[in-house]
Amino acid sequence: MASSASFSSTNDPITIQNSQDRQHPLLTINLSNITKLSSTNYLTWSLQIQPLLEGYDLHNFIDGAHTPPPPTVTVTGVASPNLAYTTWKR
Repeated sequence: MASSASFSSTNDPITIQNSQDRQHPLLTINLSNITKLSSTNYLTWSLQIQPLLEGYDLHNFIDGAHTPPPPTVTVTGVASPNLAYTTWKR
């Protein structure tokens, strides 16, 4: 797996690790000011999360606008992993 997310509570930042370089995470997101989603506060939560996702340029992954590239590419009849897909999956 290329990356993993780790967090323990809503006050801790979410860190997405870089599997190829553990010293430099891919992304760290601070959620300390985000209201925890419940069955009664979707609008408040959504108004907080949407700008956060847009700020980190992640909203296109959520709404489906950023479609994944194919997992493999074929060159001269030989299939190999698509590096663009690996990057997208992170």
